[in-house]
Amino acid sequence: MIRRLSRRLLPAFSHHTLPPRRHLAASAALQWLEDELTSLALPGLGPGVDSHACAKLLQACIARGDARGGHAVHGHVVRSGGLARLDLFCANVLLNMYAKVGPFASARRVFDALPERNMVSFVTLVQGYALRGEFEPAVALFRRLRLEGHEVNQFVLTTVLKLVYSIWADFI
Repeated sequence: MIRRLSRRLLPAFSHHTLPPRRHLAASAALQWLEDELTSLALPGLGPGVDSHACAKLLQACIARGDARGGHAVHGHVVRSGGLARLDLFCANVLLNMYAKVGPFASARRVFDALPERNMVSFVTLVQGYALRGEFEPAVALFRRLRLEGHEVNQFVLTTVLKLVYSIWADFI
């Protein structure tokens, strides 16, 4: 939604029709406008937590690698009643944001604070550990997933196989 609005406010520029410097200036202006719209949308979330708006803002922060923006959205969630009032989809997007753009310790804190977890919650954190080369916590979390009775589907199995391959590749 933010990207659509910013594209309407700033005319579309084709990199084929503009000289390289102007293309860079247009891209920078578009990025600035998206940043401003994101910052304006935060106070507009109001007293409750609109999970759809929250998830969209967090996904925009992930796409831009904007940890500060994601942290601001998380702050709004906390001020609005915390993770307990957030639906699981949005909580998993928050977890994904911290796992991808950091700080990763916050991803673990969010995971531990979730009142309810599903397969996506576990796999997101397992992937985060694996990407950082922290294989022991990743394997421990996979075991916890099994102990809590979650089914292992193809998605989880693929993630764990990649993890095992990464561990095995270190010994070759």
